[in-house]
Amino acid sequence: MNAPSLQGRRVLIVEDELLIRLLLEDMLDDLGCEVVVTTARTDEALAALQERSIDVALLDVNLRNELSYDIADELERRNVPFVFLTGVKRTDLDRDFQDRPILNKPFREDDLARILKLALSKSSSSDSNE
Repeated sequence: MNAPSLQGRRVLIVEDELLIRLLLEDMLDDLGCEVVVTTARTDEALAALQERSIDVALLDVNLRNELSYDIADELERRNVPFVFLTGVKRTDLDRDFQDRPILNKPFREDDLARILKLALSKSSSSDSNE
């Protein structure tokens, strides 16, 4: 099975560190993705999901004083694949999300491309099995 293309994929970024957000935007642009929304807040991300269509999301687990699990729940409800961005171990994630793709910080552009393709391919294979 061929890995899905990243060209034109609409991406939501939820990351509280400005430099990492900017780095992600540059990397995603290089990969041919369209960054639809970038935010550091759960409420803004949830509002964006009501207004915009996205193909995949990148979620920092720890957002200053909150966690991104509410966003992950909503993405899961909508069958939108997502990747956690984190510096913590998989076992430190909420038990419901330990099987989700993780991109450990720090990362390179090829790591980002690989994990996005993995998330999208898992999503498309589960869609075809329903």
